[in-house]
Amino acid sequence: MPRDEWEWLPRLSIPGERPDLCAQVNAALREARGELVVFLQDHIEIGPDALERCWKFHEEHPEACVTMPVGKTTPDGIAWDWRKYREPGSQAKYDEFEIDFGMAPGKAIRKTAFDLRYDDGFGWENVDSAYLMSKEGMRFLVDPSNPAVAFDHDAHETHPYRRKSNAGLWARRKAAIDLMYE
Repeated sequence: MPRDEWEWLPRLSIPGERPDLCAQVNAALREARGELVVFLQDHIEIGPDALERCWKFHEEHPEACVTMPVGKTTPDGIAWDWRKYREPGSQAKYDEFEIDFGMAPGKAIRKTAFDLRYDDGFGWENVDSAYLMSKEGMRFLVDPSNPAVAFDHDAHETHPYRRKSNAGLWARRKAAIDLMYE
């Protein structure tokens, strides 16, 4: 799909105010009309043809959520994460789905959205949404052929909830989701 046919729905959280990633993502998902939703967070840099690569991979795997590798910048260069070392189209687990640079079929991600309670802490919102999608039969894959690079997320402002993990919320949510799908 040519770049000029993409629907861009940027969202901005205001530095110093309460983090609202989930609320911002949900607002964008309500507006989104596309068949494919690509997530790209603020501290991630993608290649010039990354969106075209996303679309091509989606055409080959239309019923899958996909996560791409994100390398972290280090003084010695770029340290790649685990996703870089898998075969394209390799199976992933729901808890490996990342929205730093990831994509999901629009109908699947709009159905699950993000639980706003995750805005009170740090992380796990992607796992929660992916778990719901997995319960609906969604597959998860890795595309190491479309890497991105992450820069220091806290270089401009330290995330206020960096040390407040949402792991406890996720444990409670997982138990509730399991009950819903019994």
